[in-house]
Amino acid sequence: MLLNSGLILNAARQLADHAKQEAGSADPDAQIIQAWKRTFARRPNERELASARKFMVDQQQVIASSDPTRTGEDTGRIKPSDADEAFVDLCHALLNANEFLFID
Repeated sequence: MLLNSGLILNAARQLADHAKQEAGSADPDAQIIQAWKRTFARRPNERELASARKFMVDQQQVIASSDPTRTGEDTGRIKPSDADEAFVDLCHALLNANEFLFID
């Protein structure tokens, strides 16, 4: 199973790192597009890009609200590192997508 194996989690982190480098920008859209191109050998369509953006925003909030080290005023507050973790989570999802795992 690839879903949550150490192999796939490491691959997701590497995919995120490579996509950021290839994007050459801190722009989340550029990073998402690079991850899509590396994973599926194509650019995301507008609907896919919008879904990925929404996932990133929602996932940052999940990360912030589930961090037990954030207390008091920091509870639920999004940190810059949350965007990085959310991007790794997106890459993890891409690597588990049917389009990546199966040939049509």
